[in-house]
Amino acid sequence: MRNYWAVAQFSRYIKPGYKLIAVDDLDTAGAISPDGKKVCSSMSMMD
Repeated sequence: MRNYWAVAQFSRYIKPGYKLIAVDDLDTAGAISPDGKKVCSSMSMMD
């Protein structure tokens, strides 16, 4: 559930056309731009 919350909070700021990408950490979400030149990542630091 915690991972879902982190992705939900992060995904509202992803620009149209960006795609979520797989990351190895459950507390991190990532997205890549349509042209593949930009990557965004967000990490949740919750205890």
